[in-house]
Amino acid sequence: MKRGLFSKVVGVSEENLKTLRRRNQLPFPLFDDDGHDEGFVAAGREPQAVFSVLDALKLRLALDMTIEGGVSPDVAAKAVSNAIGYLAGKDPFALADDPRSDDIFIGIERYRARDGKSKDYADYFGANHYAGNLRDIALESEKRAGEDYLRSLENGESVSRMRLVLVNLSAAARDIAARAEKFGVTNA
Repeated sequence: MKRGLFSKVVGVSEENLKTLRRRNQLPFPLFDDDGHDEGFVAAGREPQAVFSVLDALKLRLALDMTIEGGVSPDVAAKAVSNAIGYLAGKDPFALADDPRSDDIFIGIERYRARDGKSKDYADYFGANHYAGNLRDIALESEKRAGEDYLRSLENGESVSRMRLVLVNLSAAARDIAARAEKFGVTNA
């Protein structure tokens, strides 16, 4: 779908979409390995992209991660890309429609390591990305926090968890699917 329709499906202005693209803050690639625009054709001065419904979902999730001081657009774009990868090729729209499963969330946990030598935080910042139901994310977060803590002790540092930002992939997928249907767009 073209940018105008894509903006409507996501629920974002075309101007905001252009800004995110210009700042390289979209959670999906627009360039191939050689740096060439994929799916872009010259149309006057502005390139036109061809977006998918999955792209719309990814952008919605990234935007949701930035709400109320969650994380920056750059971080959200990377977190969504990584977390979607953790679904191991499963269709997020099918997961959202499965009445037998809990809602799926994706998110990022940010932490800092103190170097133990100064009162300021060291330059080392870390993050863990997650995808799963809330119970599985809580268990994985505790496991990773323990691993990070042990690693920090080996390095003479202490780990400070800053925040865990989660967004409901299932709710976003249901909303994007409904908006796409409203505008006559298929999941293809």
